[in-house]
Amino acid sequence: MPHTLQTQFNNFAYDWLESSKEKYRKTSYDSYFHMLDKQILPVIGKLPIGQITPEIIGYVTTGKREYSPRSKNAVISVIRNVCDYAASEGVPIDINWSELFASPEREQLRILSDYEIEKLTKYLTAGGFPEIGIFLALYTGVTVSELCTLKRGNVDFENAVLHVSKTLIRVKNENGESLTKTEIFDMPEAALVRDIPLNDTIIGIVKKRYSRFNENSFLLTGKSDKSAYPEKVQYYFKKAVRECNIHGVKFSVLRDTYADRLLKSGTDIMIVRQYLGTTETITVTNRHNKKSLEDMRRKSVKRNEKMKQLQSFSATLQMNGWSL
Repeated sequence: MPHTLQTQFNNFAYDWLESSKEKYRKTSYDSYFHMLDKQILPVIGKLPIGQITPEIIGYVTTGKREYSPRSKNAVISVIRNVCDYAASEGVPIDINWSELFASPEREQLRILSDYEIEKLTKYLTAGGFPEIGIFLALYTGVTVSELCTLKRGNVDFENAVLHVSKTLIRVKNENGESLTKTEIFDMPEAALVRDIPLNDTIIGIVKKRYSRFNENSFLLTGKSDKSAYPEKVQYYFKKAVRECNIHGVKFSVLRDTYADRLLKSGTDIMIVRQYLGTTETITVTNRHNKKSLEDMRRKSVKRNEKMKQLQSFSATLQMNGWSL
């Protein structure tokens, strides 16, 4: 039976998944499957695709939980892919997609202050392997998924660099014991593979903790056959910031803080982007660049106001026979 505007959305969704299985990497395919299964289809799966409207899509991304702009865009992209597939099957859906996507630039940029960095550094360097790993993330900008894959061999003491080449990704579990599992993958893009410089202080702390490690031992567990889970690292991070009385932060604030300190030190933004790794979506460097421009505008306005006040004051003095 041919599809029509009355065909349920989930029929197109499953057909799209099946048709695109060879198009996407396994990790991407599993991510789309999980997003449809857990977030999209429970809400709009049984609706006729002709009834999918911007208001309905908005409910998917706001109805049950608050999504970050990036997560919201990911959900909308999957729905759009399904609708595009429907159009290719002769069932076009008239939606202005550009009006639905949120701008990650609107996210408030949270940066740790020097005082918070000092407190957090002192706490982390006195802790165990998970805390030292979080300390390393603070001074290298690696993501929590990248941090979980780091081994002793990734730390080059001689050249003072951290080599990042792998990441931990949650994928669909084929054996059925659980819905998903984590696996270590090579970076999906060459630009994400990078060497991040380490200063003498970091080298000293890391060498003291890991110099006796086998090169295949994971930094966060000390074992060569078991990496840490992101959820466990997040637990230790939340505990650390709580103990340091630091509020309103996520693990990603370490990455933002690292980028902010580099930019404030005068490091070229393209070098910062290289250390962080580039992505197809908006990067933290874009947001920092915008923040820097806004700071420059505010400073410019303040300078202009002070100049006007000074000129007014000077004119008053001249009227009374005085000068600066």
